[in-house]
Parts: sequence; structure tokens; C-alpha cells
Amino acid sequence: VMEELVSPTIGKTQQLQDPEELITSQDLNKNEGYQGYQGELEKHHEEHEIGLFHKTREEKNNHQIKNLGEEINYQEKEEQEKLKNMEIKNEEENSNGKEKEQEQETYYQQQQEEKNEKEEDDNNQENDKEKEKEKEEEEKKEDKIPPTKEEIERNEKRLKDQEKAQEALLKKKAQMAAAKREYKYSINTITITNTSKDVHDPYVVFRLGRNRKVETIKGKKVKKGKRGAKYKTEPFKKLPPQKVGESTKVFVGRWYGTYGDLENQKFIVQVWDWNFFRNTLVVEKIFTMEQLANSSVNQEIEFEVEKEKDMVPYATVKFQAFFDEIFSWQLNFTEWIGMALKPADMINGVPTTSDPFVKFAIPHQKKKLIYPKDDTRQTETAVCRATLYPQWDTCLTPLYYRGTHSDLDNEILVVDVYDWDMLSKNDLIGQARVPLSGVFTENSTGFLSIGLALEEDEFIQAPEKKSKVKPGEKAPKKRKGPPQPPKMIKTGNKVWNDYGLIRGFIKPEVTPLHRQKDIPVFRRPEINYLAIKIEQAEHLKAADLNGLSDPFVAVEWDGSRLETTVKSKTLNPKFGETLYFGIKAAKITGKVLAKKGPVKISCFDWDESGSNDFLGFAKFSLDKITSSLNVKGATETKGRMYVAKLPLELPGVKTESCVYIRAWFEPELYDIEVEAVEENKIKALPKPYLSRHKDWKAVVPRRNLANPNVQKYNIAEVDEEGNSRFLCAYLSPIMTPKTIHGVEPTAEMLARLCRAITFSSDFECLGSEKEYFISPPFFMDMKKGDADTHSVFLCNLFLGMGLDAYVCVGSARGHKRQHQWVMTREDDGSVKFWETTKGIAYVLPQRWKGKIKPKKEGDEDDDDEDD
Repeated sequence: VMEELVSPTIGKTQQLQDPEELITSQDLNKNEGYQGYQGELEKHHEEHEIGLFHKTREEKNNHQIKNLGEEINYQEKEEQEKLKNMEIKNEEENSNGKEKEQEQETYYQQQQEEKNEKEEDDNNQENDKEKEKEKEEEEKKEDKIPPTKEEIERNEKRLKDQEKAQEALLKKKAQMAAAKREYKYSINTITITNTSKDVHDPYVVFRLGRNRKVETIKGKKVKKGKRGAKYKTEPFKKLPPQKVGESTKVFVGRWYGTYGDLENQKFIVQVWDWNFFRNTLVVEKIFTMEQLANSSVNQEIEFEVEKEKDMVPYATVKFQAFFDEIFSWQLNFTEWIGMALKPADMINGVPTTSDPFVKFAIPHQKKKLIYPKDDTRQTETAVCRATLYPQWDTCLTPLYYRGTHSDLDNEILVVDVYDWDMLSKNDLIGQARVPLSGVFTENSTGFLSIGLALEEDEFIQAPEKKSKVKPGEKAPKKRKGPPQPPKMIKTGNKVWNDYGLIRGFIKPEVTPLHRQKDIPVFRRPEINYLAIKIEQAEHLKAADLNGLSDPFVAVEWDGSRLETTVKSKTLNPKFGETLYFGIKAAKITGKVLAKKGPVKISCFDWDESGSNDFLGFAKFSLDKITSSLNVKGATETKGRMYVAKLPLELPGVKTESCVYIRAWFEPELYDIEVEAVEENKIKALPKPYLSRHKDWKAVVPRRNLANPNVQKYNIAEVDEEGNSRFLCAYLSPIMTPKTIHGVEPTAEMLARLCRAITFSSDFECLGSEKEYFISPPFFMDMKKGDADTHSVFLCNLFLGMGLDAYVCVGSARGHKRQHQWVMTREDDGSVKFWETTKGIAYVLPQRWKGKIKPKKEGDEDDDDEDD
């Protein structure tokens, strides 16, 4: 190559254009010397001096060779420097790796030393625990009394009874799962919104009870199962984006099957696109029939379709789906009492007493000319002789009702109180018509307080006769004797007079397994209602980890409770729902409404686990409605309406939460005024309780009051609303059903049930650092609480069963903190301590004298009494 470059001949220079040579023209173009040569070559062509061209050629080639040599030397130097740098880096990495290995070894050694120390500490703690257990066992052995034969037999019998109860429970569950059921369903108020960007022709298809499967048998596809009922709406042709199509169709029918079929059969909602030649299925969503039976009546389903590998909204379908079981209800009336009833029996010509009994009935809503008498939908109590304050434990027979849960909520209970007469017709001494809406809800106790009234003739005092004595004549002398009552005359009008009240519990024997939410109340024209509209809430407390809540509102009044729907993932929910409470009174007056108490509005955060979080509460009395004015432009009523923004209170916490409400009577109660009630935010304990505190404290053993390890016992505690309550006021019997899945509940079953409820501190329940004593109704709403609240709830369940139950306040062994548990006194003289945190009982034999047995003939008198 060097020789070719030096050669002065033109032929050699032409050989540089051959691509097979090692040095090509492109390589020479990259060199700066050759580029300069090209510029000079043009000048030499113009002058036509070939000799000068050869001279410049030689000079440029020599300059090019020098540049190439310098570049080769520079590259060699760079390679040498790179090699040196690589060697230096390798040496540094080796040194750093050794240091890291040393650090890791020391770190692992420290960890092993710490583990060894922890193991030694754990072993020491285990040894200490074993020693403590041995000491406790030795103490127990010293204190333990050997069981008697009667106790051994009783324990064996109890175990056998538990096994029999479990077997009966399993059989009952199997029978319930296998029994065929009848459900009534209705789908109405169907709307579809086009949420896409295109124009469509959609319509909706519903399939209920579908259970069809395709199986291959001998190479052939065979369809098995039920097709189910199919309903479809009319097509909404050319529905533009963000527009709503409303259907006028209503789908009604019956579904038959078992509880197991509810899990297997499907409820399908489909969106189809209408076409003149062939309709196409766009999207569908599949649910089980069990989900439909437990869901809300108001449904909203959002549909999405896949477009360019992304999910795009297509439509939103809203509808109301009623799916309720036609159930055979058995209603038991228990613990009913009467107060200040009307006297009907004469003694010395003056009515002083009565022989009262009560008739309960649920009449048929549909009246026909010829309607068969249904004796199963009515019942009555026994007769209580010569009293105006009777007590009835139960009715003679249960009241039977056939219908759905919503049908029962919309019924009216007719209550008639009679005075029994042997030889004449029974006298009606009081009556009432009671709507059953809100009585059989999940958290309701079934308690009713019914005011009695009677429609009677109106009497007024007869006017005095004018004197016929002429002037100058003497008036006749008045007869001596007791003063006679003034004469009364009828006016021909009818008036309602109040005659006492009766109160008690209504409990269903068994309830349906599934129950829908948000079932609306169908108002009846013969009943007056208190209407409360929950419009919206603002600035609610965040109860979930995502910084939001799933709020719903519960409204309580006159022993009834109604709830709104749940609004998911929001702190400013908009409800717009109206709740109707039937007024339980035969005659509505201002005094009757005032006795029913204020309206309580509570806000909760719904959780799937069942334990709700409390977000605040508010109250208002009914005088706010009667003292309000008509609201212009109101579509709900033309009468008086109370419109307010109520702050939601949380005990011990400052919040900005509030709820917007409207309240009115429907129909309007004209000329009725309710007296205003003074609002005390914090109710203190009444003075009689405080005055008796000294007497109560004297009864408590001094060793408990003087024990420094135990806190001082209080006679009152503050509840979740900030009110101070006497401790015994927290105890009230909670009625339990006679059978649970066909088995009579035992104390052990209720103890396990109470233990299964979530244990949470007051801070987790209310969000306040202060300690509160949660009331049993609030505990049932929250479905969580601390150990003290669990003990009160368990004691109330035991009292509802008729057990001799108490709440014990003290402390556990080795702990200074106050603790509570439940005690029951058994008939054999033993005592059981029920620990709610474990759900078990500890038996302490021979702790009291036991229940006194009835005396037999020939037995001597015994003046001993219970301890």
C-alpha cells in the first residue's frame, strides 16, 4: 500500500478507485490530507500543469503517511492507559470485596449472638411460666373439692344434651336446605343510560333461575338444567350518548326452589343491541340468586366493553328488584302489661276495676263480600281478674301469618282490650291500630308501647233550671244529704278518650334466612306517618384505609328503626331518601306525640365484616315540626315542614360533620301542637341515685374498696351520647327466639355467640381517647365493643332466657385494670362465672343455698331464705 501511494504514475492513481484494494477512495475521503488534495487538484486542472500536479501529489501522500502513523501511535497509547486503569480497578475491587466480606461476617456474628440471647430469655420466661403454672396447679389441687356423684352425672347429662342438640341442629339445617321455598319477585322502574360516545339501540334482558349447562355425551353436546324466566324491555332506538331511556314494563312472577338452589341458579342482566335482522348480545353480568336475595332492592349496574384492548363504559342500568320469600310467620306475644286501664265493673255503683284481656289480629287488606274467617291471624291473652294493671306472660296461641317480610311490614296490628263478663257480652275498654313498619327489622327488639283510646258519646253538663218562685214567695228548702253530681246530657257527637296503655314484645319464632335491604314502605291511607327525608351529609369522618367511607343513615323513633342505602367511597354522600314511621296511637294528640320522645339520626360506615364504624348522631324533637311554617315550593307536602342542617356529634371529638334533613307529618296533622322540650346536651345522674350512693357503698365489702390494686367502683358511667347512666340501667332483658335452626338455645350457645362478636376498644368504636360505656342497642348497631360491653350484652341475653344473671365488676388475678364478667346462680347452689373473652364458664360449687324447693305435706316450717 505504501508503494502504491508513493508511485508517481497516473495508472497507479487510477488503481485507488478499485474496491478490491485495501485502501479505498472512501477511506481517503475521511482523511483531512486527501480532502485538501482534492481542492488543489481542481486548480491544477484549470492551469493544465501536469508536472506541478505530480509534485503536489507526492507532498500530500507524504503528509498523509505521517498523519496515519501519528494516529496509530495515539491508539496504542490509549490502549496501554486503559489496561493500566483496568488493573487499578481490579485491585480496588478485590480490596473492597475483602472489606465487605469482613463486614458481613461481623454482622452475621452479631445476629447469632442476639438470637442466642433471645433464646436464652425465652427459655427463662418459659421456665418461669412453667413454675407459675405448677404453683397455680398446686394451689388448685389444695383448694379443689372432689366432685360428687351428682355433679359427675350432671356433667355427663349436659354433654349428652349438647351432642343431641348438635345432631338436631344438623338435621334441622339439612331439612331447611332441602325444603322447597316460594319466592315472589318483581322488577320495575327500569332505566338505561348510554355512557358511551356512540349512538346505540339498546334494550335490557333479565334471566332469573337460569342453571343451564352444556355437556358432551358420546361426542354430542347436550344442554342440561333450567333455562329460567326471561324478560326483556322495549328497545330504545337511536339513544344518544349520556341520555336515559325509561321502560314502562313491570315483570312479576314466582320462583320455587330450595336454599341450595339459590346458590346454584343464576340471575343474569344482559344489554343487547337491537337490529332489524338480528340482535346482538353486547355485554352481560352474572349473579347468583342468593346474592339477589341478600342485596338491596335498588340496583345500579355499570357495563363496560373492550375496545382497542381497553375497557370502555357502555351503559348503566338501574332498576328495582324485589325478591322476597313467602314465609309462614309465627308471632309470639310475650311479657305484656297494662297500665291504668278503664274500669268497667261496678262496686257500690261506682266503676272501680275490670277483668281485662287483649285480642291481637292482623286483618286482611282485601275486603270481599264473602271472605272465609281466618282464625290463625288472631290471638288473645288469658283473663286477669280484678285489676287495672294486668300482666300477661304469653298469649294462648301464636299468631300465624303467611306472606313476605315486606308484606308483614306494611300490615296493621289491631289491638282490642275487653273486660270479661260471665253472663253478658264482653265490654270494649280500649283499642288501637298499630302499623308494623320497622318492628321486625334486624336490630329491632320487637318492643311496642301502645296507647289505648275509645270512641264514646260526648256528654256535657246540663244547664241549671231557672227558678219558678214568684217575687215575694219563699224558695223551697234544699234537701239534706250528700251533694249530687251534676246532670250530664249527650250532645250527639263522638269523641276519643284515652284509657291507659299496654306494652310488650312481639317476636317471630323463626325468620327467613335471606332478607333484602332498603325495602320501601307502602303507605296506607288510614294511617298517619312521620316522614323524614335524608337529603345529604357533609364532611364525614374517614373510616376506611383509602381515606373515605361507605356511609348510611339509620333513623330511630318510637321503637322503630329504618335505614337508607349505602353510598360507597364518599365523605359527602347524597341520599335523597324518605323514611316513613307509622304513628302508633288510636288518638293522636300533642301529649301522645311528646311522650314518644325525640327522633335520633345516626350515621355509620358500612363494612363487609359486619362491624360498622360510628360517624356521629343528631336528635330533634317533634315540636320543631309543629312550630315550623309551610315551605314554599316544597313538593313533599303543603303543610308544616321542618328543614334543618343538624351537626353530627361524636363524644369527645370535634367534627364538622352534618346532615341535611326534612321532616313533616303525612297527612298533615292540623291543630296539633307539641310542647317544646328543653334540650340538655349532657344528662347528669338524677339526685335520688346520688343520695343513695352512700347506702350502696356501705354494702360493698370494705376489702374491695380498700384494695389499692383495684380501681374505685362507679355507680354511673357515660354512654356514647355523653349521658350519665346508672350502671343497673344498662341491664334489660333481650328476648331470644325459642329456637335457633330448630334447636332451643342454651346458655353455652349464647356465650359462644357473644364471643364471636368483634372485640374493639372505645377509641376504635368512637374515635375518642376517653372511656365510654356503650349501651346495648348501640353495641348491636356497631357489632363490636370492648369486654365490658360484651359482658353487659351477654347478661341481657341470659335475663331474656329467664336466668338469674348478674354483671360482676372487679379485676382479674395479677391485673390492676378493672374487668367485668357475668355470673349466674344455678338452682343446685353452684355459681357460674362466664368469661366473654373466652366464651366459657367456670363452675364454683356450693356458693349459695340454692333455690328453695316447694314444701310437701308433713314437712316442718323452714324460715331459711336465699343468701
